[in-house]
Amino acid sequence: MHPGKAHQHLVLDTAGAKVLSLERWRKIPALSLTYRHQVLVTEFAIRAGEYGLRGGDVEYPLGPVRADLYYPVKNLAVEIDTGSTSRKQLISKAQRYRRVGVDQVVMVTEGSNDRLKTFLSTLGHGVGAHFDQLDKLLQSITR
Repeated sequence: MHPGKAHQHLVLDTAGAKVLSLERWRKIPALSLTYRHQVLVTEFAIRAGEYGLRGGDVEYPLGPVRADLYYPVKNLAVEIDTGSTSRKQLISKAQRYRRVGVDQVVMVTEGSNDRLKTFLSTLGHGVGAHFDQLDKLLQSITR
């Protein structure tokens, strides 16, 4: 967790609370999109490491945009998309990335392929894939 943020724990129902000796706990009906996004960023970083791409900085500020992951060795920014932001926000983010001096921008989405096309065509460069094609994408960017 980043400094200043509260610790978060995810407990699997009553049994998990007992294992952790928690007296007070609450059931969450659904996980937030923020949580889903964090899971996808973590998944990307772990799988990228399996392809030799290591040392990614999380939520790295690059001037007008904050990259979900930034790999300074390759000057590569990674944008993870859950498919929940509006098309207008997606275009705005791609426009901000255009003002950043990185060698490559990679977008991975759980949304539609149209989201990839919109982001990458607005950006004017970069590569992307749907999350279920992550291994193929990682093979191409780590060669």
